[in-house]
Amino acid sequence: FDIEEIAHHLSIINRHAGGTHVPLPVSQHCCCVAEIVHRKYRRHALLHDGHEMMTGDIPSPLKALLGRAIEDIEQRIDRAIWKAFGVLVDEQSCRAVSAADDMMLAVERRDLTPGGLVRLDYCGRAVPQPDARITIEPLHWKEAKRRFL
Repeated sequence: FDIEEIAHHLSIINRHAGGTHVPLPVSQHCCCVAEIVHRKYRRHALLHDGHEMMTGDIPSPLKALLGRAIEDIEQRIDRAIWKAFGVLVDEQSCRAVSAADDMMLAVERRDLTPGGLVRLDYCGRAVPQPDARITIEPLHWKEAKRRFL
């Protein structure tokens, strides 16, 4: 894997299957997640959606329909990426990154989606209340790529 290639792909793929007021690059989302986790988990957070360079951003309802098959594919790609970049992933880092990812989902929905603030995700899971101190302004994909790198 090449970090430039990952950054490029994640920067031209939009979050929420493009369902935001303006495009939000996956690479920007990854940077935001990395900014709110403890520094020892930042590399894991930055690459937590690395699989999307190959799969694209699959909406949660579709993932739920695809079931275990898509999860297995994503996990295999992520493990290969993490290994290539020496990212140590354990239960504690997974919990921290997952919580930060959920927080950014809530912030993105509040700030960027037509529905605004929602309490449940597309699959009926509870979404945390977005932290009022965290906001997001989408970047042009080239700037998002630069920040990711």
